[in-house]
Amino acid sequence: MSYPLISVIIPCYNHEKYVEDCIRSVCAQTYDNIELIIIDDGSKDASVESIRKIVLECENRFVRFEFRTRTNIGLCGTLNEALDWCEGKFSVIFASDDIMMPDRFSKQINKFSEMVKIEPNLVAIYSGVEMIDSEGQYVKVKHGSDKFSGFDEAFLRTEFLPTPTCIVLTDKLKAAGGFNPNFMIEDLFIRLKLTAANGVFYTMKEPLVKYRQHSDNMSSKSDLIWQGVKDILSEYRDHVLYEKALAMSMLIQAHDVQKVSKIHSLKQIGKALSLYPNVFFTKSLVKLVAKMFLPRPLVK
Repeated sequence: MSYPLISVIIPCYNHEKYVEDCIRSVCAQTYDNIELIIIDDGSKDASVESIRKIVLECENRFVRFEFRTRTNIGLCGTLNEALDWCEGKFSVIFASDDIMMPDRFSKQINKFSEMVKIEPNLVAIYSGVEMIDSEGQYVKVKHGSDKFSGFDEAFLRTEFLPTPTCIVLTDKLKAAGGFNPNFMIEDLFIRLKLTAANGVFYTMKEPLVKYRQHSDNMSSKSDLIWQGVKDILSEYRDHVLYEKALAMSMLIQAHDVQKVSKIHSLKQIGKALSLYPNVFFTKSLVKLVAKMFLPRPLVK
């Protein structure tokens, strides 16, 4: 089989503690045909110094390499700037605090080549993830579904599609218009754009990325994230699944905040049931209620 060029985009903002390990995990890929662009979006810490330490290593490792640093313009602007530079058949957007398994690209490109023969509209491939904490310690593994998914699953958010694991066709990403700075949840926005244009995703079961969870990933930003989700979903308010999609996203937010505030979580559950009563029968609600009210088993 051929080994197409993969464009890796690493946007960095205030990740001096993690960014070097992130970049080294790309350097360590068993897949050779990679170009890398790193853009520091005006970090206020020592991220730039951490990156500069391994610039020579990156120049020697990758087919093409670019490192830029400038004042802050925000994530979507940074991603679009990087996307303009990319020449690869595939693009990968990778957060500067996450880590790739060494054989990630080899396995995903092989799987894409296999699955596109089954589904010609395949535009992106995801995988499972290993969750780690802020210190890099193992938390848990979340496996992918080993299934195809499309607009309905992306809209209803019923398919596990972890953004750090995504490899997407660059021409499809550019045809979708890139990332819109008017919407803060850039991954949800682009998933809906890609699948609304008849694109299909496939999610591998195996975890191929270590995704770093921070204490502030959700709890302190939950309301801001929820508003961002509503703004994106409202672009499809005329869709027959809109009310269900909104209710399902309410349940997701309820999941996110239940450890911090059960009252807030219960309010979101109530809103979801009021908007779309049939969410009462979803696995998402059952799992949420179990998390909130059933005792957790003791760890021996």
